[in-house]
This record gives sequence, C-alpha cells and structure tokens, in this order.
Amino acid sequence: MGVHSIGLRLLAGTSVTAALVAAPATARVPLNPVAGNRGFTAVVETDANVASNENEGTMALGGNLVLGDNYRVALQTPGPWTAPGDARPTSLLVDGRILWGATTGDGLIQVLQRSYVKIGDLTGSTVRNVDQNNAVVNTQINSGGPYGTLPRIELTVTQPQASISAPTGMNFPALFATYRQRATQLATCSATVILRDASGAPLPSPPPIGAQGYVHLRTGITNVLKIDAEDLSRLSELSFRDQPTADTPLLIVVDTSGVGDDYTWTPQLAGVSGAQAPYILWDFPTATRILLPAGSGDTVEGTVFAPSAHLVDENSANIEGNVVVRRLTHGTTEDNGGEIHDFPFDAQLDCGREPEFEVVKRVNRTAVKVGGTVRYTIEATNVGGVAGSGTYTDDLTDVNHHGQVVGGFRASKGTVTYDAPILVWTGELDAGESATLTYDVRTDRVGKMRNVAVEAPDEHGEKPVKSVTVTRVTPRRTK
Repeated sequence: MGVHSIGLRLLAGTSVTAALVAAPATARVPLNPVAGNRGFTAVVETDANVASNENEGTMALGGNLVLGDNYRVALQTPGPWTAPGDARPTSLLVDGRILWGATTGDGLIQVLQRSYVKIGDLTGSTVRNVDQNNAVVNTQINSGGPYGTLPRIELTVTQPQASISAPTGMNFPALFATYRQRATQLATCSATVILRDASGAPLPSPPPIGAQGYVHLRTGITNVLKIDAEDLSRLSELSFRDQPTADTPLLIVVDTSGVGDDYTWTPQLAGVSGAQAPYILWDFPTATRILLPAGSGDTVEGTVFAPSAHLVDENSANIEGNVVVRRLTHGTTEDNGGEIHDFPFDAQLDCGREPEFEVVKRVNRTAVKVGGTVRYTIEATNVGGVAGSGTYTDDLTDVNHHGQVVGGFRASKGTVTYDAPILVWTGELDAGESATLTYDVRTDRVGKMRNVAVEAPDEHGEKPVKSVTVTRVTPRRTK
C-alpha cells in the first residue's frame, strides 16, 4: 500500500491533518494494450480453428491453422501491414502449418481485398499459381491436389510462392509474454466506475439476478470497471449512460478466478455500438477459457484481451474489436460463430492518476461571544482521476478549551470516530465525489481559539505546510 498526501486547503478552522492510503496502480505509463500486433484484428498465440463465419479484418497466429466450413478473411480491409518486399498487405499470417487432415467441413478460406498470406511452414501444403491449363490464376493453397481442390485457401490475387513462406519476424512467444504482463498490470488499476441501478444507487455485489447495471463515465480519464465474472453473469444488461471516446476510454477488468478461470460469457450491452467499440477493452487477466455459447448473448462491443485464454466463439452475434487470445475456435460446423469486425482498439489507457483528496475546512463565524455557537464544516473531495479511500484527523484540543461540541458529528458519507480530542474521518470517494462533515461548538471561555492546520508530508518527503488561524471569543455584554 502506498501513502499519498492529500491536497489540503483550510479556511478558519481547527487543526486538520490528512493522509490518503490507496492501492497503487502499476499500469502507470499510458499505453495501448494491443500495441505490437502490427495492426492485425485477431492475434492468436498458438492454434486457431476457423469454421464459420468470417473475420472482416485480419488474423495472425503463432501456431497451426485448422479449416472448417466456408470462412472469409479481410472482407472489409486488407490490414495495414505489408511485409518488406511485398506488393500487397498481409491479411492472414500463420506462423505454423495448415493442418489439412484436421479439416472439419468443406474447408475453404477466402482471403479477400487482393491481400497476401504468410505461412511459416508449408510442409504438407502446395501453392498453386497456375491451373490445369497452365494459365496464371489467383493463388490457391491446398494439400497437394489440383487447382480448385478442397480443402483450400484461396486468394483474390496471384502471390509469389517465395513471398508466402518468407519469414515475418513476428515473435509470438515474446509478444504474448508482454500481453500477459499488460493484462496483469491493467488488473491493478483502481476502479473508477461503480455500477448503478436505474435510480442511480450503487448495485450490490452480488447484484440481483436479472438486474440492469448502468455505466456512468467521467470525461477525460481512463474509466475502469472491475467486476467478478459471477456478478457479470447475473446482470441482464450493461447499459451505458455515457459513451466511451478516445479521451474517455473504458477498461473493464473481469475477474474469472471465482469460476475457475473457465467463463461462459453471454454479453448484453445497450447504449454502445461499433462507434464506441475502439474505446472499450475487456481485460480477462487470468481466464484460461472463455465460451461465447450458441444462441445466447449479444454482440461484444470492444476488444477481447484474454492472452491466456482459449476463446471458443459459437455465438452468431459479432465481436467488434480486436481479439487477443492464446487459442481461438471461431465457430463450428454446427454453430455459426458470427463475425469479427475490424474495430481496432484506439485509445491510450492511463491508470497512472492516483486518488488525491482536497480537504477544505470552514467556520461560519470568525468572532463569537461567549455562549454563542459556531459551526465547522469539513469537505473532502477526491480531485484525482480514480476512486480511493482516505482519512483525515481533526485535533479539537483548543476547541475543547474554549467550548464543547453539541449535537454530535454529522457526515454525509464515511465514518467518524472521536476519541477526545482527536476526531477521525475515514471514507471512500469516487473520482470527483465529495463528503461533508459538520459539527457545532458552543463557546464557554473568552480568548483566542488558535488553530494550527498541518498538511501531511507527501510521499516525496516535502515539508508539511502549516496554516494558523484565530477565532476570537469575546465576553457577553451585561447591563
């Protein structure tokens, strides 16, 4: 746990010292978590089985590829990455082999947009750039049969064979070691988003089965929602009252440890679409398997960042964003896996902002006669970019010398303890949220209530700042 000083301003009051204790966010450097993917829509560390339906973007995998039924790649874009010496971008990169013998259906992959393929190991594969009449045709790759034989990968352009097998230099083990580290770091970000019900009240954990969770975002920061997989499954819908943008991205960290890191996910989202998908990232830091089941759940808006998981997508709804997984099964011969839409993650996540409390103390009267009452108000506001818990102390030694507290201590949020003469407030505040503490003092002694406010030294060891104020208590007039 780190100890961070609170920004402190004081106006005419008693001594207040404050210190915030919050879990540090280790993902401090702004980053795009999918960086290093060379612009590929789906990046898979090991093997992929693609049966149905299509990837409108591009795909790179570090293992072997298994074909199922008809599947298309690069329906909407050939992707941004062109290998050195190539004339066209690469939309399908297989670092291993094509496992023709494991084909589960007709076995056809169409590579569109006149884009290229890369296959690291052509063992068992034959590249066909001419047909049976020796005419130059669009490239096909099959298991050794004549041009047009199924199963096959077919292009919409003629690609030189040397280009197909040329090394790409893409290091999948190193890339995914980095991805797993990022997933773990992102999971340490402090939560800034609290799911609420339709009335604005925070949802409990676990929420009622079938409850709707409403998402409110704060503009200009990385918003972080942290939720257990069990809680997410109990919700009927996540409804967005505010939409993510490039400068207001949303990171959703899903803790799957409670389900053994094997999660059946049936997403239901409202209020967001493909326009917001580039600014939403689903982080599954420990998941080893994620199933999108057939016939249940809606489109996933945002990037699926699960670098340790086998993603099994049997849902005919779509994924709109990057897919970063250890292994991929996209559809089966029985279940249409829907489409992967090319909405690449396009924001910088910055969890480096820490909670920062500003504590302001006020007194409603700077001069009072003996027997009169003054009211002290202390307002603590979290002016940092993330939620956090904090505490401050108020030393009432001099106040008790000149009077006594009447009516008790009243806090709008948090808890108050009082062991005379020290008052302690503790509470948790969302980013931008405030909590107010008030109490009244009836004076009974003439004199100067001298009060020294001390700001706690910060983590860098800077000297504390003192603020000295005086409230004058005067005698009552007598006839």
